[in-house]
Amino acid sequence: MSNNIYITTGVKDGIMAIHDMRTNQLIKKERVHGGAINFLDTSLSSFIITGSADKTVKKFDIMSGFKLRASMPATDAVFCGKIVNNNLAIVGCGDGNILAFDLDKDQCLYGYGADQVGAVHCLAPTEDYSGLITGGDSG
Repeated sequence: MSNNIYITTGVKDGIMAIHDMRTNQLIKKERVHGGAINFLDTSLSSFIITGSADKTVKKFDIMSGFKLRASMPATDAVFCGKIVNNNLAIVGCGDGNILAFDLDKDQCLYGYGADQVGAVHCLAPTEDYSGLITGGDSG
């Protein structure tokens, strides 16, 4: 992504705003989710991936004016996530599940229970991508 563009989300309104730092202008401001956006990352500087309390993961195409390319259902509210290897989004959900989304096919590949007490609130792959570290309600 251009170093002159920055993306903001916040509060609980589901709004994503894109700003151009060169002109100090708002490029786009749109409600893209029905709940709080809790996860936002970019893939190969061509896609923005978001996850929300509205139980969806969405993919936006940066090169075509931030157009929505896919909306993928999650098993519960999305609290966190990370893009791995530029084409895999791993998200943590309110029901304790971790879901893996293929960003080339725009579909969930698999999911598994990571927290038996409640939500997965944070996650990160290990440095060599051989494991995943999570934190959630179980402590």
